[in-house]
Amino acid sequence: MEAKIRAHMMVRFCQFELLDGLNREQFNPNEGKHSIDGAEVMMSAFKSNQLRVYGAVGSVNNNRAFFAASAILKKQDQLKPKDIKKAAGRLVELSKAISGAKV
Repeated sequence: MEAKIRAHMMVRFCQFELLDGLNREQFNPNEGKHSIDGAEVMMSAFKSNQLRVYGAVGSVNNNRAFFAASAILKKQDQLKPKDIKKAAGRLVELSKAISGAKV
């Protein structure tokens, strides 16, 4: 499962930006907006079977990037509220810690 996600991320996102070729079973660009400390974060997820890598599409110095905040092995499609808060909080921290990052 991990290898499939890495392949989707590297080939489709990082190298060619072919997100249109990914179906909702491979990438969901809209896992909802979440507010943390006054900052709104639009969550996205790369998926393979039961493994999900949650994060956000953004940029670093105007270069497109995917900020991975959490990887979860789960059986249900809905993300638990505590997991959402944790991932969104990490994204806010990442955007502050990385120079030139915009999430």
